[in-house]
Amino acid sequence: MANVSLLTLALAWYRTPHVYTLQQLADHVQGRVTGDPRTEIHGIQPFQRAGPGDLTLAAEKKYQEKLGESSASAVIVPPGVICKGKTLLQVENTRVAFARLTSLFHPISYEKQGISRLA
Repeated sequence: MANVSLLTLALAWYRTPHVYTLQQLADHVQGRVTGDPRTEIHGIQPFQRAGPGDLTLAAEKKYQEKLGESSASAVIVPPGVICKGKTLLQVENTRVAFARLTSLFHPISYEKQGISRLA
């Protein structure tokens, strides 16, 4: 888990030109939106850095208790977590969902494979 978290956080500290609705993201990870499914998400950030337009993660109780303090437009949480006035993306495995959604905003690009022009 530590390797995924560090990689995910390292990739998540900047915004990309990708914009998705929260419903599109929920469909990608088989989640359920509580709040406005049309919320536009421009990036993914760690809980402490998340602001308007961002999606963040509150997998742990200490972050779930601070949902109302987050400036994020939406928060990934486990099922059953509620916060009046906050748009939530409820998923069974929050960390896996966070990693999968991070890859949408920060896709890994690969060089073309084949015969080298130097061959």
